[in-house]
Amino acid sequence: MFAARATSENMTSDAVDLERGEDVSVAARDVASFGTSRSATINTRTAAFPASFATLAPGTYRVQAVLDRNGDYNFTGRGPGDLASKVVTVHFPLSSMPTLQLEHAVPPETDQFDTTGLPLVAAEQIAASRPHLHDERMPSKVLTRFHGANQAVAAWVLTPPGYNAMSRTTYPTVYTATAFGTGHKLAGQQLSRMWHLMKTGVMPPMIWVALDHSSRNGTTEFADGVNNGPLGEALVEEVIPALEAKYRMDAKPSGRFLTGHSSGGWFALWAIVRYPQLFGGSWATAPDPVDFHDFLGVDLYAAGANMYRAPDGKPRPLERDHDKVLGTIEEAARLESVLGHSGGQLRSFEWVFSPRQRDGEPAFLFDRETGAVDPAVAAYWRERYDIGHRIEADWPRLGRYVDGKVHVVVGTADSYYLDGPVRQLDAAFRKVGGHADFRYVPGATHSMPMLYTTDGDRNALWKEMSRAIYAMARPGQMWGAPSRAVFTPPPPARARQH
Repeated sequence: MFAARATSENMTSDAVDLERGEDVSVAARDVASFGTSRSATINTRTAAFPASFATLAPGTYRVQAVLDRNGDYNFTGRGPGDLASKVVTVHFPLSSMPTLQLEHAVPPETDQFDTTGLPLVAAEQIAASRPHLHDERMPSKVLTRFHGANQAVAAWVLTPPGYNAMSRTTYPTVYTATAFGTGHKLAGQQLSRMWHLMKTGVMPPMIWVALDHSSRNGTTEFADGVNNGPLGEALVEEVIPALEAKYRMDAKPSGRFLTGHSSGGWFALWAIVRYPQLFGGSWATAPDPVDFHDFLGVDLYAAGANMYRAPDGKPRPLERDHDKVLGTIEEAARLESVLGHSGGQLRSFEWVFSPRQRDGEPAFLFDRETGAVDPAVAAYWRERYDIGHRIEADWPRLGRYVDGKVHVVVGTADSYYLDGPVRQLDAAFRKVGGHADFRYVPGATHSMPMLYTTDGDRNALWKEMSRAIYAMARPGQMWGAPSRAVFTPPPPARARQH
């Protein structure tokens, strides 16, 4: 990757990288080998974003080259082991193309529980939680068969205060997954919040399992597929049984629960719809698109559907800050294509949902040049992964297991317009007469703090969810005095007005 950025007098950064709000141009190519010359040439005219480097205004720029060694830049940016050059100052238009030496490597990650630079409170929580966090790697026979190489699923298991492996006491268990781009390390750190809340008595004692659903192609969301493999099967047939055999978990549907945010939120909803008899409830915040009548604002089933342009010809936005559009779907897709053939967030959806092409890659939902949606691929997605469609088409079977067990919270100003598909899912439940709790937080974006905070308490939603989970797992028992109404199963009825 070759990145260029206009200089300013006070610019002192030792890196030129893609950052929000920064005017950076980037060119890239896949490199299988540097050959005998130990060099590679990047075409900055055709393989560039947002446009050819030849269109850059005359002036002084800072440039840097980076070698993404494991293909994850599209998901997480620079990582340990990637090689980089020094930042060089050049003047455009170039009289000759500069040669940049890849002369240093991105250093290794710090220890999982290194708290250097963190606020004191966060550092103390992480340190206190460490003895109760267990790093698990569960071998998977089904994934090993699919990939032809040894595979394992990673997870962090947090045991609660007073936990004794030799005791007969068991605990409700919460399976959670994080957002796109969050790996195993950060997932473990985030569980330190749960330890603190349980230790201080504001959250009931439960076992928390942070599942790692990241992959070289983005996130898997533990959905079986022809590209990433049988992730769902691995979860329910191998991972959960292995954990329940090792830890003092309730090990029954009324003791298994799901949570997640963003991509993890989609997982939390998908898992309970795909395996309705296995889980006792699901709490999702700002989930990835759950109804493909509104996939990032696009009705994938509409005739002539286009990801780049609305019927009136206007560019389709991808991200916003309330009323301000921060980027379009077309811009994101073109940047992903420049940064690598495996793609980023948009391509990650195709790795999970799409059929496989003859070349072994997942089929494209939409043409990357024109934005035109492939109706055959959209139909494939609908029959297999559209959660709203599943609710409507399969409610006679699903209803007895999931009725009253689905809870969704989303902001009305979600940064990625994810409130739209949530409303579609809400309508699907109402259409079949199902009971579900949908909450729309006025003015909230995709930010977890905005969704989880009430009256200045940043942990309000965590407390609310955990108390509701505990009440379902331990009928007749209450934990603490909730600061607001908790999620509870609805009374038996044929329908409920929303």
